[in-house]
Amino acid sequence: MGLLTPAQVRAELGISDRQLRDLTEDGAIPFINIGRGKRRAARYDPDDIEAFKAERKKLLCRSTNARAPRRTPTISNTNVVDFRAPYPQKTGETRKSKNAG
Repeated sequence: MGLLTPAQVRAELGISDRQLRDLTEDGAIPFINIGRGKRRAARYDPDDIEAFKAERKKLLCRSTNARAPRRTPTISNTNVVDFRAPYPQKTGETRKSKNAG
């Protein structure tokens, strides 16, 4: 297989043009310049793209490296409080006192 174009690499990695340029400029993805003069024409070795994916998978994907730590169980009180429960009783008493007088 030959060298990959930037469009092929973007499709392979599922990234935008800007992301590919940034990764290339940062040196995260090596490229081969086939251009002449000042204008760069980048092409990418498929092995370098596979190595990039493997490195990112190793660094960023915790599920492939180690088991996630267990979370501590929550200890909380689940009692339901009805804040309106005393309200009808209080208003009922107030109505009785108004009617009585």
